[in-house]
Amino acid sequence: MNALRNTFHFSVDDVFDALLEVTDNQIPLFDHPFFRFLNAIHREFQTKIGCHLFYQKNINGSLRTLKEVSSLKDQLGSDNPWLFFAPHALEYETLPYAQSVEEQILTVDKIYREIDRIAGGHAYTQFLRLHYYSESYEMADYFRGRGVTALFTTHRDVGSHRMPDRVARRLLEDGYANYQGMDFIRTQFKVEYSPNENWTFGEVMKQIENAYDKYGFITFYTHECDLMSDKGRDMTRLMFDAVRKLNLKNIERP
Repeated sequence: MNALRNTFHFSVDDVFDALLEVTDNQIPLFDHPFFRFLNAIHREFQTKIGCHLFYQKNINGSLRTLKEVSSLKDQLGSDNPWLFFAPHALEYETLPYAQSVEEQILTVDKIYREIDRIAGGHAYTQFLRLHYYSESYEMADYFRGRGVTALFTTHRDVGSHRMPDRVARRLLEDGYANYQGMDFIRTQFKVEYSPNENWTFGEVMKQIENAYDKYGFITFYTHECDLMSDKGRDMTRLMFDAVRKLNLKNIERP
């Protein structure tokens, strides 16, 4: 995948609460702390950002779903074309790889329908990460039909959880691989791992440079809940500072 050379990709997993709170509190999207931070990152680093969505969640004893989120088309669209959305899973407890292909398709179809209503079909991500790094290669044709170029795999040293060893090795050695008609890209950094080690910018830069020297591109992500803390936001900024120093371009769709 030569297109990955000299690029980076950043995304956020487990997104749900923030969208619901925007509706419940009847506030503009970018007045919410989560989306306000993403907007600030976009403006400072000129980046595009993918948000991977749950369909539902039990909150205070009530099952809430994306169907309750108000349309945000008037705040997204041509005014904010940098913010993208994609399916992540039905809910935190339901792992896509544990579902049948038919169940997975039903789930992602439901999420895509709500993305269409909330943001519009132009807001689909080109690269997405399914919950628990589910490697749903059986859905290659389906995802290509949704404009998905590749799925992200685990950042762990196993390389792959479900694909053959040769694919896992290539992911570890090259950072990408193709299997059963689907392209896969290795996730390199889970941002919230870093605050636990109190990394400085110099330490972050060293890790980023090492990964770039090996793979020629950088992929990193975090979770919605981690961007609700100062520590998570600060570490995300450090990662972006390091990526900017390498002068990498964002690879999400134009």
